[in-house]
Amino acid sequence: MVKLIMITFFLNGGNSGANVLENITYRKNLIASLDSNSNVLFCYFGKPQIEWDKSFIRDSENLSSISGKLKFQMAHGIEFESQCSKAALIIFGGGDTFVLLEKLKNYPDLLDLIQDKVVAGSSAGACALSKYFYSNDAEKPGNGLGILNLKIICHYELNKLASVKKLREYKEDLPILSLAEQQFVRIFN
Repeated sequence: MVKLIMITFFLNGGNSGANVLENITYRKNLIASLDSNSNVLFCYFGKPQIEWDKSFIRDSENLSSISGKLKFQMAHGIEFESQCSKAALIIFGGGDTFVLLEKLKNYPDLLDLIQDKVVAGSSAGACALSKYFYSNDAEKPGNGLGILNLKIICHYELNKLASVKKLREYKEDLPILSLAEQQFVRIFN
């Protein structure tokens, strides 16, 4: 029997914590389909652990300002699978895409863990969900988890056309998603 996987993805080009109109719209879209008392899981595996608490406070305050009844958790390695099962919304934050990928590879059943959820990725989080991405920090393409069958470049600006060309030429021919900071898309899978 074929298993039907329903996931709503939101991909953000980066700097999603800034309080600007684009990010407020992004946050409203993230929680629009959630029950008012839903669990939200923030995953900061791509950042140095010393930054997790500050990011968690900022991000939970940002979402609380839109819906005060949501319940927030910060992902932790040994509890991650259990936390995913309880969350209605899982947000993979930015940071270093390669670091995030290394940590997420410890969860080979990640696709099962995010099934029937709303899943968001900002910057490194968006890149990790894609099949291929362009790392602005490393200035090279890389392999994502392949959950979304596309190529992505975040923090996009017109002066990054050479980066898009490198990504286009990397491995197979797939659609390329170029997202500027605070720009987001919703993908139903």
